[in-house]
Amino acid sequence: MKNLKRKSAPRAKAKKDDRKTHKATCSECGEHCTVPFKPSRDKDVYCNNCFRRDDSPKASSKGGRNMHQAKCSDCGKKWEVPFKPNKDKVLYCNDCFDQDRAGGRAGNESVDAKLDRIIALLEKLVQS
Repeated sequence: MKNLKRKSAPRAKAKKDDRKTHKATCSECGEHCTVPFKPSRDKDVYCNNCFRRDDSPKASSKGGRNMHQAKCSDCGKKWEVPFKPNKDKVLYCNDCFDQDRAGGRAGNESVDAKLDRIIALLEKLVQS
């Protein structure tokens, strides 16, 4: 009987020089560069310099990213965020966000309290 097991050839590791690169234009600075993937029109592409600058932990404080003005939906405080705010979305400053998370903001109900109110309203409807 024949041996049906195949002996696989050892896989050759792809060398960095063997990768196919594609031409692109950096979304941040406009420089022409090459990237190891095929760019798509709906995704931003960054050159090495802009990519490294955005990766650094202090990039936003050094002006590495485009900062945008935001206004807290709760207290009205203004601050900068590293994304373009959407007017339809609720934004909280750090203080209001922390208060909401801790349940300390006035008017903030726990889930149990909300459920108790809903149940009481439903019981009234059923009795009517």
